[in-house]
Amino acid sequence: MVNLNTSRHFDAVRQGASLAELTQPFSASRLDQPSTGLMLRPRDMNRFTLPEVIRLLLVALGVFSMAVGALLTIMFLISWRTSEGTVESSEEVVQGKTNLIRTVRYTRINAVQTFVPFAEETLPPTARPGDHVKVVYMPSSKSAVVYTFSSVWGVPASATALGLVLASLGLFTHRRDPVVEG
Repeated sequence: MVNLNTSRHFDAVRQGASLAELTQPFSASRLDQPSTGLMLRPRDMNRFTLPEVIRLLLVALGVFSMAVGALLTIMFLISWRTSEGTVESSEEVVQGKTNLIRTVRYTRINAVQTFVPFAEETLPPTARPGDHVKVVYMPSSKSAVVYTFSSVWGVPASATALGLVLASLGLFTHRRDPVVEG
């Protein structure tokens, strides 16, 4: 009967002995022979490992996602302008029911007064008629939103955070060596 609890067997495992070699009666001469197979060492079994292709794919997707976040940030900083807007309210009758609609009026760079389309989606819930809010808009189009962190920086920040997570997973996981039985 083979005793697998001896320290010599654990030393044999560390040196790359295969399962077939471990189940044979133990001899000290086996420790001196070079191992033909690649095996995970017992101390490496606690670490999260991924195949190299998956690691490279995670790093590539992470870098791509961070680049998208950076590109969106640069595009915002270059092409969007800010203006001070005023919250207004109006009543709208739909199918016999009166709804109170909040809108935001602001002045564009060319002195034209206009409204933020779909202001309800980006207005803070605490905004009341007469409050002043910051509006960001594109001078070349009718796009405009009320400036909040989530409306302006939500997508770039999310893309960058996702990129950091993916790249970190790819970079900081250990490479999985192929196990070759020999």
